[in-house]
Amino acid sequence: KQGPGPEKWAFKYDMLKNWYSQHGNIQFANVYIEKNHDLSHIIPSEREAWIRQYKALSRFLKSQRQSRRRNQMEPHQVKLLNQLGMVWVAKQGPGPEKWVFKYDMLKQYSQESGNCNVPKTYNVVLNNFTKSCRWQYNQRRKIGLDKDPPLGNNLSNERIQLLEAIG
Repeated sequence: KQGPGPEKWAFKYDMLKNWYSQHGNIQFANVYIEKNHDLSHIIPSEREAWIRQYKALSRFLKSQRQSRRRNQMEPHQVKLLNQLGMVWVAKQGPGPEKWVFKYDMLKQYSQESGNCNVPKTYNVVLNNFTKSCRWQYNQRRKIGLDKDPPLGNNLSNERIQLLEAIG
């Protein structure tokens, strides 16, 4: 079997367990640490270390998903990660945590600017998110919002309602 040795795995798992005890989840979205995101809730002197840890744990979880797909994980490792709420299968399109995070960014932008027309110069990721949501919404409207979305369209009725609520 490949992957990190038992000591390195245990060290990373302990880091992940500490993260879970502090934050209540082990869901990492890479967009969270973009330069345009507000990290003011973190003490300035601790931001670099926080970002390094965030990225390291995100990479660790990605490698664990790959190892499990290749049947290269010990059963006790799978069990330990499951106890922390590990999400093993990435969803098509942005995962729920990424979508909610981007939605929250859009909601904040809407409250500040009075609209959801995010210019690229403000935040490229948020601009792309709004374009993607508009495209998916238009696709859903063409087939009828009461029908199941086509493959590749992850804009559920619940997400449509959330987006409509902010404009």
